[in-house]
Amino acid sequence: MKTIREIARLHLHKRLSLRAIAGACNLSVSTVQGHVKKIEALGLGYQTITAMRDKELQDRLHPAPAPVSSRQDPDIPALVEELKHSRSNLTRQLLYEEYLQQHPDGYKRTRFYELLRAWEQQDNEIVPKNWTASLVGRKPVNCCHYEKEQTKIQC
Repeated sequence: MKTIREIARLHLHKRLSLRAIAGACNLSVSTVQGHVKKIEALGLGYQTITAMRDKELQDRLHPAPAPVSSRQDPDIPALVEELKHSRSNLTRQLLYEEYLQQHPDGYKRTRFYELLRAWEQQDNEIVPKNWTASLVGRKPVNCCHYEKEQTKIQC
């Protein structure tokens, strides 16, 4: 806060240029410019700024961020299943429009499609079966010896 107060003093009270303030405070011109813009946005005079407490000045210069809206996630697994088993003209666009009617502040179309596509790719990945469990009682294909519960199978 000491630096911001000094920038405010040099800008509002002494009317120095941004370069002169940057040289005096040992800061870059862009940093000084950013602070000056925030100070000017407050619309307060130098006397008012010096009278403020550090916490109050900080709260005014850096207000708390607006609360993030909680978006309702679509039920992607159910939507993908609905797309797979639909014999009618059900499209991604129709699913998106239904989702948007239920959740007006929901995801935009591109993100909605990305979520669908990611789930479909995850669903299409081939998960290898536990091949040791499938070989009990069979001749193994890719090995010469197989041991399972004291049972030896030889190729």
